[in-house]
Amino acid sequence: MDENFNPRPAIMMESTSHSVWANTLALQRAGITDGVRDGNGRLYMRNRRGRLNGILFEDAGESLGGLVLVLALLLKVSLVVGAVVFLWLLTS
Repeated sequence: MDENFNPRPAIMMESTSHSVWANTLALQRAGITDGVRDGNGRLYMRNRRGRLNGILFEDAGESLGGLVLVLALLLKVSLVVGAVVFLWLLTS
């Protein structure tokens, strides 16, 4: 994500909402460093050298603050809007 989104912080939530992908700048702005520890429902993926790779599982995504909540709401709203449009097309 760093290659595609720098110099902007970027966060993406995958469709099941169990993981969040963030670039380095987003992690830095949230205060998440390589020293962060897993636990209490939080899992931070790391590369072979132990450095964060930007994939955060379960509650670790909450470390990024309200942005993740906004993404989750947008995902749900887009699914509802998509379903309404689909049903409208079926009945038209």
